[in-house]
Amino acid sequence: MNLSVLWKQPSKQSFNPGMFSNELKTVKDDMQDLIQQIRIDQYELEALNKALKFERSKFMQMLDTIPVIITTFSVPGGVIDYINKYAKDRLGINEETYKTLIGKITLFDMLKTSAEIEDQRNHMRDLLEGKAVPPHIHYVDSFDGSGTKTMIVSSTPFIFEGEVIGAIATSYEKGTL
Repeated sequence: MNLSVLWKQPSKQSFNPGMFSNELKTVKDDMQDLIQQIRIDQYELEALNKALKFERSKFMQMLDTIPVIITTFSVPGGVIDYINKYAKDRLGINEETYKTLIGKITLFDMLKTSAEIEDQRNHMRDLLEGKAVPPHIHYVDSFDGSGTKTMIVSSTPFIFEGEVIGAIATSYEKGTL
């Protein structure tokens, strides 16, 4: 088979460099509009992110002023991701210790007895089902060696779009309220 038969040299009249200029202008205009919209969206996202950080900061400051021990944690793993200032003070947790604990220590690590650990597993099941956990007692060792605290603890699940995504526990030392 002779391939040269398939190849046809374009004639000089069949191609005109300006023949797609309208289409190219439309594509260019569309691209500029798209770039402008992306810039607007990026600006709006940056503003929303800044507002979210501001609101989170206010919320964390509010939690830090409440004279109750507050922790937030994952469900079902129980990994603690926040401890308020009052809790840090009451449990003898300095900033350096806090940085090493957050995201690594679980509620189970803080409990003293196997019965408490089993109770906590049951509480996790309740939280996963979206149920609040009523007040109950836990014994927690302080981190500064000042002794064991008898804590009255209750927990409530965080629910987002119908799914449990974590929980918050509030507690106080028995005899302090």
